[in-house]
Amino acid sequence: MGAPGGLGTAQEELALYEGVRLGSERAFRRLVAGQAGLVARMAGLYGVDAGELARWTWGTALHGLGMFTWNSSFRAWVIGILVAHGRAAARPQPPPPSPPRATATPSTSWAGLAWSPRWQAGGWEAVEAALAALPLAEREVVHLHDAEGWPAREAFDALGLTAGEGDRLLAAGRERVRCALADWLGQAPGPDTDGSQTRAVVEVLGLLVREGAAPTPDRELLATFRAWRASRRISLPRRLRGALLARGALPRPRGRAAGA
Repeated sequence: MGAPGGLGTAQEELALYEGVRLGSERAFRRLVAGQAGLVARMAGLYGVDAGELARWTWGTALHGLGMFTWNSSFRAWVIGILVAHGRAAARPQPPPPSPPRATATPSTSWAGLAWSPRWQAGGWEAVEAALAALPLAEREVVHLHDAEGWPAREAFDALGLTAGEGDRLLAAGRERVRCALADWLGQAPGPDTDGSQTRAVVEVLGLLVREGAAPTPDRELLATFRAWRASRRISLPRRLRGALLARGALPRPRGRAAGA
């Protein structure tokens, strides 16, 4: 089964990693394309330019390939680099505009909320406003786990969190979003005794992300890759093997990748 984020299975990710390590531009383009949408959305969390964030992230990742050990997934390692830079470069963002209020309803059931008549045009704006209002640490984990669909362990790895820290931030973020949605629906944000409203929040968050066509890596990013490849002096036979791995024309590597 393919993994969220566009990189496919773990074996496909490993093949692309090996292709990049051997100097394949095709493999690099595929890795970048697989993460392009996520990078742009993560840039929005920090209020920074997506192109600048991508160039910094991939430039750092290329020069640190030999330090990657497969203790986490490769994409979690890359996004961890992005997160470190995003946090350092984060800019204050203006509060989002208030979405149109929903018609008040006496029903407290949120089953199938996103498909119910109560979910009017302002519903998605209400969710996005609630996410934007979260403290950054909560916003990161709710976005990566619930909106992007990353498994908890992988999301926590990318964010540098222990399981306990990640669980606490995730629960706190979901609760804030739940209370914001209750207020938007004209309901008192009382306790969610059976967990049904929280489940509806998770369901709605999972519908936020829509992947579009993967953009072509910009020229500066490709220039960064080519400069890195030139500095490595990778031989033509090794580059050819990397290109064949990227095309799937060679058996995919098994197990852990060899050191750089």
